[in-house]
Amino acid sequence: MRSIDPADRAVRDGIPCTSPARTLLDLATVLDARRLDRALRRAETHRHFDRFALEEILGRRRAGTSALRAALAAFSLEHASGRRAKSELELRFHELLSRHGFVMPSSDVMVPTPWGEHEVDNHWPEIRLVIETDGWETHCDRESFRRDHEKAADLKGAGYAFLWLTWEQVVDDEARLVERLDRLIPRRAADNARNLDLGSRAG
Repeated sequence: MRSIDPADRAVRDGIPCTSPARTLLDLATVLDARRLDRALRRAETHRHFDRFALEEILGRRRAGTSALRAALAAFSLEHASGRRAKSELELRFHELLSRHGFVMPSSDVMVPTPWGEHEVDNHWPEIRLVIETDGWETHCDRESFRRDHEKAADLKGAGYAFLWLTWEQVVDDEARLVERLDRLIPRRAADNARNLDLGSRAG
């Protein structure tokens, strides 16, 4: 590790390693844009995302700087739009929604209930629908289990339809999930208009 700046070094469980920021910069030299975006999401999910550390390391003009800066810009834009997918499963779910023309949700927002606010993965306020898509890695302990069930109970009690989707439902059984979502989420107006136009031409 002689060539690594001391600021980029870390020790985890007694094992020398690179800091999260340096690791992301190194990954930017070998990953394409999509996989680099996923690495940023995983860093955030596991609470290793430090924008100040990333900006500091980007200022040193190392290899990978341009790719990482572009990924951070896209990541920030998604945050600002309210449509941020924080996990691989949520990203796949958003891609499914877009591919089938469903109205897109707001992501990772706070939803108030009479018993307190809850952060939710996907929220459609107009139709009072919440869909959670976090995987097992973020809900695998007793406290997370308790919070999840409390969230579901509060939201249902406040009149929200509440679904929890698994990887198998989103990735492996898309057709069945789309059929189910069609009963809950409207399609975008442009897609509906196009389908009607195609139908009239066929007639």
